[in-house]
This record gives sequence, C-alpha cells and structure tokens, in this order.
Amino acid sequence: YQRRVRGAKIYYRSPPQTNLEMKAIVVGGTGAIGRFVLQELITLPQCLKITSLGRRENKELVSEKLNQVVVDMDKLEDYKEVFEDHTTAFCCLGTTRKAAGSDAAFRKVDFDYVVNFATLSKESGIRDFMVVSSQGANKNSWFLYMKTKGQMEEAIQLGFSNVGIFRPGFLDRGNEARTVEKLAGLLVKSMPCVTVARAMIAHAWAGRDLKGEKEQVSILDNKHIFQIAAQYDKLFKETAVVE
Repeated sequence: YQRRVRGAKIYYRSPPQTNLEMKAIVVGGTGAIGRFVLQELITLPQCLKITSLGRRENKELVSEKLNQVVVDMDKLEDYKEVFEDHTTAFCCLGTTRKAAGSDAAFRKVDFDYVVNFATLSKESGIRDFMVVSSQGANKNSWFLYMKTKGQMEEAIQLGFSNVGIFRPGFLDRGNEARTVEKLAGLLVKSMPCVTVARAMIAHAWAGRDLKGEKEQVSILDNKHIFQIAAQYDKLFKETAVVE
C-alpha cells in the first residue's frame, strides 16, 4: 500500500506485495498508546520481531516474538546493539510538566529521549519512524508543551524513508485519563488510544515500499488518524502471509 491524499482524506492503494515483514522496535510501551502498539504488533503475523525499550517491563504482555529490554533512558546509546535488525521504530514517549516536576525534566522526556531514540534508529538503518506528538504542536509557541512537541517534530526528521508524526487531540485513556482530558471528554469526542496505535502501525506498513533520497514526512491530525485506523483490518488482511 502507498499513501495517497485526495483532498483532506488519506487512503492507500495496493502495490506489488513486497517487503511483507515488519521488525519493530518500540519505546514507551508501558504508556497509554504504547501498550496498544505492542498488543497490536503481537497479533500481526506480518510482524516477526518486537523489541520494547523502557524503564520497566509490561508484565501483562507475553509473546515469543516480544523482547522487553529494561534500559536507562539517560544512557540509551549504551544499548545501540539492541536497535540492529529492525525495519520500523515506534516512539510513544510523553509526559506533562506536572508529572515531570519541572520544565527541564519535561523537556528531557519529550525532546531529548525522543530525539536520542530517533538518532539511534536512523544510525541502525531503520527506515520507518512513527512518533506520537500532540495537536497544536508548534516550535514557535509560547507554551512549553506545544513548543517542545514542535521542536521535537523537526528534530526527528533525520532522513528516514517514511516518517509519521501523529497529532491526536484529547485521548480516551479510560481510568488513567488526565484531568483536562476528563473535562474535554464532556464536550468533544475523545480518541481511543488503540485508534492511534492502529494508525501508527498501518501508516508504517503502508510506507514500507517508499524509496528515494527524499524523506517522506506525514503530519497526521485527528481526522487523518481516524481515517487510517479505519483501514487497518483491510490493510493487513490483503497482505496476509500465506504459509
């Protein structure tokens, strides 16, 4: 499948069925979106290998193809060998100023860790990079959260074949919803975290045949995320591995 845009709508068409394998490396796999990325990847026959990096393991997930590696995020370069032999990177890191405790601590997670992960992914030959950002991300914003997200989006464009930047609005985290998300849920439709996860995987898979010297960067908002996620089942059914 390759990405095509018709007006504001994203859809995919079928190319020759090549590159029918995915080997994924994920950071942030214990978070709201990352846990669903791992769950979905485990169920996909097309995904042969999954490496999850984090401060702790997700004890709820068990699979022969899942390797959970506990890392020191401040020294991620010490684990560079773990990045080898993967096709696709999924970055689901993210916190808030309140949770982090300071401006510097927030920026360390949402910028430094993300960019370090992207850099090591690129140096290891990974071709696709999918990252969770935020609605309203803008490197010129006066607000720390939006400014940091916008700067991160620019910094991770390192020459991958396919970059997907996902900007969801308010997320439906269930019982783990942040206060502002609970209030927003009373007024607007929140996005299920599994929807973002499915869109990330589908977009990475759709771009697996992209070639050329120019990096393909897609910035995807709520509407696009819903559209891509809706094609998830059809996308993988039509490229099922026949044994």
